[in-house]
Amino acid sequence: MHEELLAVLGKNTIGQPTSNDSGDWLEVGKKNKTAITRTTEFMESPISKIFSGRMRSVLRCPGTQDSVKIEAFQTLQVDIVSDSVVTIEDALKGLTAVETLDEFISPTKGVRADATKQNFIEALPPVLLLHLKTFEYDNISKTTRKIQKLIKYENTLRIDPEIIAPSALPVVGGRVEYSLFAVVYHHGRSALGGHYTCDVSMRDGQWIHYDDEQVVVGSLLEDPKGKRDWQPYMLFY
Repeated sequence: MHEELLAVLGKNTIGQPTSNDSGDWLEVGKKNKTAITRTTEFMESPISKIFSGRMRSVLRCPGTQDSVKIEAFQTLQVDIVSDSVVTIEDALKGLTAVETLDEFISPTKGVRADATKQNFIEALPPVLLLHLKTFEYDNISKTTRKIQKLIKYENTLRIDPEIIAPSALPVVGGRVEYSLFAVVYHHGRSALGGHYTCDVSMRDGQWIHYDDEQVVVGSLLEDPKGKRDWQPYMLFY
């Protein structure tokens, strides 16, 4: 829909790129530490104003300046496979886990180096969409499988300052809270099939459950059939 709106507004043609690199610039951080920063500019639309945030990816290699790339996102994809991920807050913390880059070649020395990559949230959107990575590819069976795991979540999502880029903390201003207003579930044990339903919050505090043509008013996570396969697939805050 973002691309369609850009086309209607005359800013872009459907199928054409909606982002471009703004070029490298030098960023000075704490203790005058410098980093080479590149920002991917994202064409603005009414959709991006609501759903778009920014991620900061920091590449560190001994003997070189940090390399920073800032990119826009409209949906945050979070991993849930780790045993340490029990709540949606745990999954968000996983976004900033330090990743070791194997076979990385130092740009200054031309030899293999111990490089790491770490992501942070640079800017949060007014409406936050979280996509739980419920399906993964199995290298043994060469098929896509569903991760059978229920992740805990509450009506209020508190964003831990640890996952915010240090340079963005003064702008964010401490702990940020979001209110849950919709949940999309995937029912079934297979990645090749199953069924999707949705819960949507009303202003009076009640929730409407949509299951094809069936519409039921009740409370969040209420299951009239008594089944417990209500695995969240997307959370809307």
